[in-house]
Formats: sequence, C-alpha cells, structure tokens
Amino acid sequence: MRLWPGKKKDTADSVLPETGAFAYNADPKPRGKKNARKAKRKVSAEVRRRFEGYLDKKSRKCWVWKGSRTADGYGQFWVSDRKVVKAHRFAYEMFVRVLGKKERLRNVCTGKNCINPACWQPVTIGATQARRRKIKI
Repeated sequence: MRLWPGKKKDTADSVLPETGAFAYNADPKPRGKKNARKAKRKVSAEVRRRFEGYLDKKSRKCWVWKGSRTADGYGQFWVSDRKVVKAHRFAYEMFVRVLGKKERLRNVCTGKNCINPACWQPVTIGATQARRRKIKI
C-alpha cells in the first residue's frame, strides 16, 4: 500500500505495515481453514445423545423441542456446565453447517418450539434489517 500516489517506486519507508483494522488480505481464501462455512459442528456422541433426547420427531415436518425454553419461548440447550445455546441454532449447525458471525436464522414455519433445520432459513443481519424497513413503509 502506497502512502501517496506518484511516480516514485515503492520503498520500505513508503509502504505501511498491514496490521490492525486496516489490514488487507489479497488472498480471498483464508489459509488453513478449508470449507469452514460448509462444515458441520463437531459434537461428541454424549452431547448428541443428550440433545436428541429432547427432540420429538413424531411429526413429519416439525421437530418439537421438549427441553427448557428462554423467556421469549425458544428452546435452549446446555452444551456444557457453562455454555447454553439456542436449540434451533445448535441443531442447524449440527445437521447442516456452521453459521457465520453475522448470520441469524429465520423461522419459516413460525413455530417457536420447532427446531427442524428444514424449517429455519439463514439470513444476514443486514438483510433482516432491510426487510423490517420494507414492512414499516
């Protein structure tokens, strides 16, 4: 990265170190993490068995969560003694793929107790806000 546009050649003094928030990675693919977004969450057999013990898969479409719920009605699951996660997000990451930092899940079937990954659609935070603005207008 050059400090000033001009005819001078790049020297060590005229090039800024690429660190912090202004770092630019010319390589679009991160090294060392192959297909990180397409990978499923790796869960131990004991945690998976506990998680599936709270599911009721009798219905063909929706899987009903029989475990504890948050104050707003969505299922929650204690992965360990210290970590609690939303059940629908955990199910999506375990069966489909890991979600990014700015991705959220939108419920297609409108059932808060449903955690079937087929009933949840990933959306980005910006898309959700734009959809809300359209509805208000």
